Amino acid sequence: MSLTSALNTALFGLTHNQRQIDVTAANIANANTAGYTAKRVEANVYFDKHGNVSGLLTSNIRRDIDRAIQGNYWDSLAQTAFANTRHAYTSEIDRTIGSLGDSSSLPSLMSKLNTNLASLVSAPDSYAARQEFLGTADLLARRLNSTYEDLQNMRARADSAIGNQVGEVNQLLARIQEIDKEIQSAKLTGTPGVDLHDQRDRYLEQISSYLDVSVSFDK
Repeated sequence: MSLTSALNTALFGLTHNQRQIDVTAANIANANTAGYTAKRVEANVYFDKHGNVSGLLTSNIRRDIDRAIQGNYWDSLAQTAFANTRHAYTSEIDRTIGSLGDSSSLPSLMSKLNTNLASLVSAPDSYAARQEFLGTADLLARRLNSTYEDLQNMRARADSAIGNQVGEVNQLLARIQEIDKEIQSAKLTGTPGVDLHDQRDRYLEQISSYLDVSVSFDK
């Protein structure tokens, strides 16, 4: 190996090591940064016809990420969001309808009305039985009306929430589209776009909290 070749090899190695140090430092500095993924440096080594190292090119910076784990995580976000939303609305419906333990609830009033009706059938001439039945029927009608209003209000809130979320999802999709363009531009210029990939993943993670996401990546 000539002196020039040895010096070139040393220079290539130093340049590559410096790049590795820079990437490692960035990994350490961003260890607690939300959405940041660890990076690693890839290199291609070139040899001359005599088998000596003629060059070492730091070809790319890649992210250390497991797509399967990431996909499962995004799925869990969608499932958790769905479960939480369903629980919130079903709990509100249960509170609106009430239970037998609450004397003013729909189940209690309906049960009481059946009891009053049975008493009235047994004693159709009883003024007290008629008044009790009519009073319970009036309470039940009022409760049905209020329950209907509560359910309509709940439906209006749900429609409003869906509309807001659709708007937010559309904004996130627009941002992802812009980032995809930037990633393609980075590929054409040969510049690392790993930070753009991190940013896109953060937007995909946010979308996963609204709906199921299925993502395919170019090799």
